[in-house]
Amino acid sequence: MFILFFLIIPTIIIAFAFANFRREMRKLPASRRIELKGTVVFSIGMLFSIFNLPIIGVPLLLLSFWIASNQSSMNISGIVYMFKSLPALIARNHVDIISIGRKALNGDNRIAPLFDHAASSAICLKQYEESLPFCNRLILLNYDDPRGYSLRGETNFQLGKFDDSLHDFNKAIDLEPKQKNAFKLKRARTLIALADYLAALNDLDDFKSSSHCTNELEAEVDLLRTNCIASLKSNH
Repeated sequence: MFILFFLIIPTIIIAFAFANFRREMRKLPASRRIELKGTVVFSIGMLFSIFNLPIIGVPLLLLSFWIASNQSSMNISGIVYMFKSLPALIARNHVDIISIGRKALNGDNRIAPLFDHAASSAICLKQYEESLPFCNRLILLNYDDPRGYSLRGETNFQLGKFDDSLHDFNKAIDLEPKQKNAFKLKRARTLIALADYLAALNDLDDFKSSSHCTNELEAEVDLLRTNCIASLKSNH
């Protein structure tokens, strides 16, 4: 009974947790898996260090720092910039976030979350020319994550680069493992700008049937559908 309680049951729990972890890891883009692995190694190293086992904990901490400095989406100098940006992120100070992000663009400062926030801040302030280099760096770091392509698609749309915007949204939808409809309203706007009304209608219908369509967005979708149908009729 003692062995059952203190050995077998914990082993089953750990095995179950590990299996779930592996399953969730497979859902992540490859560029994000290394980041998560580094976090796990760091957490385990901290636990060993806290429980007075530094002979195991310290090497694991060093290994986690090595992973962080060699992965595609993050390195030590990038983490420094992320810490500098924390007050601005907490205060939602878009101007300061953009300023820090602009400085981080100079040199090999790999910190994907900062460039994500900087691009979003620039879009929020309608500084689309400012947003573009942040999007490009984010895609360079997380090349197989749909987030960067979605932000760049929005940026290119606002800049009037509709062909580039469509390419970015197509890429975001291809890379998105499950919630593909989340990007289809944005792609529909681009398709309308390119006068591809039939394809836009398909995207609008897909988006409207998804969980991403709020009441406010549903009104926009209905208006865009009406305009698409009217444009198709006028072309025939």
